Amino acid sequence: MQRILPAFDAYALSSRREALPLSLIEAFAARLPVIATTVGGVPEIVLHEDTGLQVPPNDATALGQAMARLHGDADLAARLAASGRQRFEQHLTAERMVARTLDVYAQALASASSAR
Repeated sequence: MQRILPAFDAYALSSRREALPLSLIEAFAARLPVIATTVGGVPEIVLHEDTGLQVPPNDATALGQAMARLHGDADLAARLAASGRQRFEQHLTAERMVARTLDVYAQALASASSAR
């Protein structure tokens, strides 16, 4: 995907149901401006007007308007792309996600040990 995504102008995810879509993380890594529906864990990583644009699920009009907005505002698209890439580097790399997961396990073990 990292060879294909740079050919895109933007990335739109119009899911009705998602957990934490890897495709959004890949779009951030590829420095693409993102539009995504507000389902599942998506709003945790796509922050409206910061790392991307959020639209309601099942709203083709809102999705189309967001796409037109990005197409017509190169500065907004560039700002969202840069912010998404920064979020990727700070929070969403494999190394960062593994480290955070290990921290959660360590806290759970410490809590379980102190409860005994």
